[in-house]
Amino acid sequence: MAILYHWTGFPILTAASISDIIQYLSIMINKCLKVCQRLNSYKKKVEENRSDLDDPDAMLNYIQFFLGVAENYSNEIERLSSDLKSSVEKEHIISFQRLLDDCYELNDYCKGFKFKHIERKLKEEKFRYLVDHIYGVPADLLYEFRVCGEIKRRLEVLVGSKSAQYKDDTHLIQPETIEDPDDFVRNLRVSYKSDSEITIKIPTKKARVFTYDDLGFKDNEVWKAFIYTIKEPPHIYDTGPAHIKKGREKERISQYDTKMGRIRSINKKLIVFFNQESAAQLPEDFKLYEPCKEEGAGKYKFKFQVSRDDGIEEDYYSIYNQFSEDKLIDEIKTLAKKYSATEEQVAMDRFIVALNVAREKGLLSDDEVNKMVNPDSNKKEYSHGEVRDDDLHEI
Repeated sequence: MAILYHWTGFPILTAASISDIIQYLSIMINKCLKVCQRLNSYKKKVEENRSDLDDPDAMLNYIQFFLGVAENYSNEIERLSSDLKSSVEKEHIISFQRLLDDCYELNDYCKGFKFKHIERKLKEEKFRYLVDHIYGVPADLLYEFRVCGEIKRRLEVLVGSKSAQYKDDTHLIQPETIEDPDDFVRNLRVSYKSDSEITIKIPTKKARVFTYDDLGFKDNEVWKAFIYTIKEPPHIYDTGPAHIKKGREKERISQYDTKMGRIRSINKKLIVFFNQESAAQLPEDFKLYEPCKEEGAGKYKFKFQVSRDDGIEEDYYSIYNQFSEDKLIDEIKTLAKKYSATEEQVAMDRFIVALNVAREKGLLSDDEVNKMVNPDSNKKEYSHGEVRDDDLHEI
């Protein structure tokens, strides 16, 4: 029987047979290996750009730690998969419970990294994508491994039953629900795509692009308030103070009520959208935002993660590596002009990736790359004969 999936990326295991579970375990092993590959590539980039990163040693320690975690998870899942082919024992149920507990414990380590390295201004913002991925890849793995709880519950049903011996079950598949709505929301990743689109990524699933119309918005002040918050770091929604003192009296500020009305409207529309598109079933009164106390009164941030557009760095790095020298230089100039004209974050992300590829190919030096990113310094001709600073619009 083929495994069915929710939009959230989790498999539906309510009626899964042992063969179904073993099939899914092989997918989990492959994902562990992919995580190791990605973390090793990030490790190399951190080592190459140490001087431009805040506390690169801490990043390398974090990467090395989760390389060990991914390898251990892969070995344990492979062992359990092999054992389950013979029989289902209580020992296997305990093992999946331990994996589940481990995921929750390690998630605190991810949160610590996020607080220290992401929720702040970086030394070099051009490496924001790298820090986001270093945090996000292990966090996504831990989130996905929470399926161990579903596997454990299914094995509890199968222990001692005939269905445990590779016999497909015939029970109706019931849709599972999200047990912790707050945890579900905090693992969502939302990115700015354009002034009319955002990207939403659920752990274990590829990012999907949605327009304001898809999300239930209209092109009005409510949408503009939302997209501005997603687009502009540090992604804080500012209502301003609720009152102003006039002598001994306090006077209510109408602008505050207007802005609070907008964020409540944003909240309501997104809850309807998430409940339609997933199994989350968030309560109507659930808040997708919370006070940002460290920023002061009247400052709010969304509970979901806000980052650059997912996949930009990875997709275009391989594409630009295949460009000829002239084509790559032309692409850099085109992207610089596009960002100057539109200020789209996607254009800026691609521009930075293209610059890094050109540097790796020896077409541009570190100084020349910095010159392009920071064009206010003195103009001078690049070593590559075709590219000058005055060819590029200010970004």
